[in-house]
Amino acid sequence: MSTLVVVCHNPQCRDSVESKPTDPRPMTKTGETFSCWTFKCGTCGSLRAVSKDQIGGTWGAGKTDDQRGKGLKKYSGGMQFNR
Repeated sequence: MSTLVVVCHNPQCRDSVESKPTDPRPMTKTGETFSCWTFKCGTCGSLRAVSKDQIGGTWGAGKTDDQRGKGLKKYSGGMQFNR
């Protein structure tokens, strides 16, 4: 089974794939949104978001793309429901 490694592409970073094509430093996963994973380079601090279409993952997991939380408030807009 192969493991996907997300690397930095900043040309000014000394650990990016452009500077070290055979041994780039992997980026650190910083979070997950509805449609992507977010990463940060430990060397230069560059940020990168990679779509779940490209690297896999469950759509809908994590925060929504507009940073709303999960749960009933997401769908109801704060409306009250009568039972």
